[in-house]
Amino acid sequence: RGIYDAMNKGIDVASGEWINFMNGGDEFYDNKVIENIFKNCSYEDEYVIHGKVALIYKNDLIAYYGNTKIIPHQGAFFKTKIMKSLKFNTVYKIFADGECLSRMQKLEKYKSKFIDMVIANFELGGVGNHPKYFFKRLKEEIKIKNDQKLPFSFKWYILKLIDGFGYILYHLFGEIFYYKKF
Repeated sequence: RGIYDAMNKGIDVASGEWINFMNGGDEFYDNKVIENIFKNCSYEDEYVIHGKVALIYKNDLIAYYGNTKIIPHQGAFFKTKIMKSLKFNTVYKIFADGECLSRMQKLEKYKSKFIDMVIANFELGGVGNHPKYFFKRLKEEIKIKNDQKLPFSFKWYILKLIDGFGYILYHLFGEIFYYKKF
C-alpha cells in the first residue's frame, strides 16, 4: 500500500539497534560507511545519526545534500525503538518521512548527531523529488504544517516560490535541465 507502508513493515521486523531506509536506486556511498559511522562511538542518547547524501541523476553527481538541520532518510540512521513507537503516517504518500521526523523532534529527549560525511547515493527522479509532483508535495506539506500546528515562515514561502519556479523550468526545459541546473 505504498512506500511508507513498506517501510513500516520493515520497522516491524527490524531487530537491530539502528535502522536506515533506502529506496530503489539508493545505496550506501561506499562499503565503509557503517564502519566509519559506528567505530569508536555508541551514540547512546541520539535518536538520529545523519550525514549527507550524494544526489545522483542518470549516473551523474548533481550535488551533496544534508546538514545539521536537513536530514535525508537515506543518509540517516534512526534508533529502532523510537521508529517502532512512531512509525510513518501512511496518510502521507510523499512526505511521511518529514512528518515522522517532525514528530520525533518534538519528543522530550530528542537528540540528533550530524556527521559531516556522505552516507548514501540518493537517486533523483522519484515521487519525493520529481518536479511533476510539485503540487502533490505542496498539498501534503501544507496539511502536515496544519495538522502539527507548525508555522508558515517567510523562508518557507520563499522556498515554495523557488520550487514553483523550478516546476515551470521543468516544463520549459525538461527533467535533465531541472536536475542539473535547478
